[in-house]
Amino acid sequence: VASFDDVGRSRRSATYPFDINAVIQSKFGDNKYRFFTEYAFARDVSDLSNEFFGKFSNLYVERYINQNNKIRIGVSRSPIGLEGSMSSFSLPFANRAQISREFGDAISTGVSLIGYHKGFEYNLGGYSSTRFTQGFKDGAEFIGRIGYAPFYNQEGSYFRDLKFYIGSDVGHRHENYGVYSAAMLYEYKKFIMNFEYAYADGSNGDYFDPRKRQGFFTTIGWNFTPKLQLLFRYDYFDRDMNLSNAVNHE
Repeated sequence: VASFDDVGRSRRSATYPFDINAVIQSKFGDNKYRFFTEYAFARDVSDLSNEFFGKFSNLYVERYINQNNKIRIGVSRSPIGLEGSMSSFSLPFANRAQISREFGDAISTGVSLIGYHKGFEYNLGGYSSTRFTQGFKDGAEFIGRIGYAPFYNQEGSYFRDLKFYIGSDVGHRHENYGVYSAAMLYEYKKFIMNFEYAYADGSNGDYFDPRKRQGFFTTIGWNFTPKLQLLFRYDYFDRDMNLSNAVNHE
């Protein structure tokens, strides 16, 4: 089912309350290469011109440069924000945070460099701004995310698993757009916490939106056991910064 938001652009809504996915992965070339594909049978793609390719969540090949770095070529979830590149199976909640749904819920085709070095994490790439494997007709974009753990090498420190992130998604689709974010992740023993803020001067999630928007969320959790977790989230989103009554809380 396709619905329309208040700027008149088509946006997709879920048809089924469940996922049916098929996954294939393999390594070859002395484990220097990895092939991965994920196909979402239940995804509603009736508004796309190529419905078969529109159901691919991932379809890529990775080449390992060394133990800590790899190049990815193909289709994958865009690394926009903390939950942008996470699959539905690894999300802490059933739904992504609002900034993740609006700015980062995107399937992109491109080339990226992924790795880590001495406390730094990075995911930097160039992509087509056309979503869901529908070609390269709309334009191009750059998506980058860099993280740093300042106490990564301090064994036993309370802050060893404290990480800070900055990210950007800049490109052209109908018009120029830019999404900029900052985030923090923290874990200590059974306690977990995160925070993320994002500002968009136009955005390109699964659809293009020209409005200035912003939002943030924070999550606090406790892992009672490896299989039992308690989580609390507060989520704020301003869907149009030019309006006075456009804020939504979750």
